[in-house]
Amino acid sequence: MSFDIAPSKIASLLRELLGRPVDFDTASAPDFNDHAPRWAAAYGTAEGGLMVVCVCDLAFAAFAGAALSMIPAPIAKEGIRTRQLEPAILDNLHEIFNIFGQLFRGRMMDTVTLREVSPVPELSPLARALLAKPARQLDLEFSIDGYGDGKLSLYS
Repeated sequence: MSFDIAPSKIASLLRELLGRPVDFDTASAPDFNDHAPRWAAAYGTAEGGLMVVCVCDLAFAAFAGAALSMIPAPIAKEGIRTRQLEPAILDNLHEIFNIFGQLFRGRMMDTVTLREVSPVPELSPLARALLAKPARQLDLEFSIDGYGDGKLSLYS
């Protein structure tokens, strides 16, 4: 099943969550062959079907995760530089992904809930299969005021 979510809805949710301006633009699709660190959230139905996978780059993970609880931007930038995010930033990213589930509710026939959050290579086989052959894909770059830019993609 496919999704039809306006990028402005995602930006609006991020603005509300982070309490700061968030702008967006279209972005290029991620190249999973480059082995860059990325995190993903998989959303599915109560019946076990996988509906959507959301993938973000290291910058989005660091900046959005830090902005959620006002962790200073230099800590997020250091995490990007070292490719090691603070546990609090990763916990916040998980919460952001959890709240993103509301983007899919009411847009699909079944109730959709967060099923897993992990680095992309650690995703379940079902989620990795969806990334390999999505019916629909949306690639965006978000600019989080006071933090920086990061990419987010949705696959269904």
